[in-house]
Amino acid sequence: MEMNRVGTIFKAYDIRGVYGEELTREGAYEISLAFGRMQKGRTRACIGRDSRGSGPELSDAVSNGLLDSGCDVTRVGLVPIPVLGFFAWKHGYDYGIYASASHNPPDYNGIRFRGSDGAGFVYPRRELREAYLEGVPAHTGKEEEAGGGSNVTTLRLSAQTHLFAHSTRTTARVLSRANRRGRNDAYEVPALLSEYWDYVCGKVKLGRKLKLVLDPGNGAAGCMMPMYEKMGCEIYPLNTFPDGTFPGRGPTPSDKNLGAVADYVKRVGADFSVSFDPDADRGIVMDDLGRFVSPEKIAILIAKDAGRGRVVAALDCSMAMEKTLAPLGIEVIRDRIGDLYISVSVKEHDATIGVERSGHFFLPEFQSSDDPFAMSAKLAEIVSNSDKPLSAMIDEIPDYPYHYESLRCPDAVKFDVIEKLAKRVVAEEGDVDTRDGMKVTTDRGTVLIRASNTEPIIRIYVEGVDDASLKFLIKKYEEMLKEAIA
Repeated sequence: MEMNRVGTIFKAYDIRGVYGEELTREGAYEISLAFGRMQKGRTRACIGRDSRGSGPELSDAVSNGLLDSGCDVTRVGLVPIPVLGFFAWKHGYDYGIYASASHNPPDYNGIRFRGSDGAGFVYPRRELREAYLEGVPAHTGKEEEAGGGSNVTTLRLSAQTHLFAHSTRTTARVLSRANRRGRNDAYEVPALLSEYWDYVCGKVKLGRKLKLVLDPGNGAAGCMMPMYEKMGCEIYPLNTFPDGTFPGRGPTPSDKNLGAVADYVKRVGADFSVSFDPDADRGIVMDDLGRFVSPEKIAILIAKDAGRGRVVAALDCSMAMEKTLAPLGIEVIRDRIGDLYISVSVKEHDATIGVERSGHFFLPEFQSSDDPFAMSAKLAEIVSNSDKPLSAMIDEIPDYPYHYESLRCPDAVKFDVIEKLAKRVVAEEGDVDTRDGMKVTTDRGTVLIRASNTEPIIRIYVEGVDDASLKFLIKKYEEMLKEAIA
């Protein structure tokens, strides 16, 4: 594998690539070893993963690297990443590391980071990349005797953990026992899940029993079904069995691949549905009529229910947010796309909620991490205490015609393409927002063009005040983008 290709696994928010080619077991070990040595006294880590087939091996490699750096490690196995964040926050860990490539295809995997508050943080990208490409020196110190203890804690499952029992049972298989110290403890995974369920359910109060269709998409959210029953809901699950090939509907929940979910909602008369991605940091909602509900509209409902404060929205979110919330005295603050940026902005502005168009929701009333379980619990509370169905509430929020497209562009040049395009647009039209790619706001609507931080693509988001304006903006800016890529 060429070194320049391997180096591209270091994305803006996390580390990810094709597992076994771009990101290897040995590479993950070296990255984790280097990361652990950079922590300078922050030595308690917890590790989780999603349902990908390479997850156990990657988790082992990460655990081993941290152990050899002198860190204490607790393995939580297959749980959603918001639960890992919750665990890190509530149990005093310095950081959490999660093995997942989120919505990427099954042959990808990655390393994601969570801080002591459970939220994502900016990892030392440059330093880790250099350590990975140059090689990490072997750990030095007194070697333990063979069979000595290691400072890894494995969270064990009891039999009642339903379908996940076989896939979340983890063992501390190590690369070597040299230079490890500490003790072996045990922690029951059902206790962790119950703690999280109790915490979320304790923050909402349903006015009536709801019917919910829940679609984990064969990912990590499959273990969360009991939470909704505890909340007082009747659940109708789809794609609950953990399978890293994501056979149910693929790894990315969207309005384009949730037809089976929509049909199920209508067939059972559900109040709404929630579909999750593999690591379960995103949630996509369908209403009681089986219609896709944009994350912005969900955020608007939650903000209106709070009746005060500020809302943080990513730059790609609909202008419906300002047009709906501003008259109610609720300020909408825009920030860069990415869970790291929205999480920080929510804290800085003491916002009620943060949202990204891709389905990330931040509700600080629950925790700092993006958490679709908290979102859906809050939505269930709102719907259950209303005399209107979700569809009626959603129809009160205006729609604006919208177009979204992804164009392939190599990782090595995609940011240069955006810079070149932004210079052209500034020269021709004047003001351009370049905080995250380039965003143009005109009387006809808005256009955002940005390079993905996790994939070799450039995305264009166009929203018009009407259909004619949308068509005009699409034609104009897609042509400009294709010329810049060529």
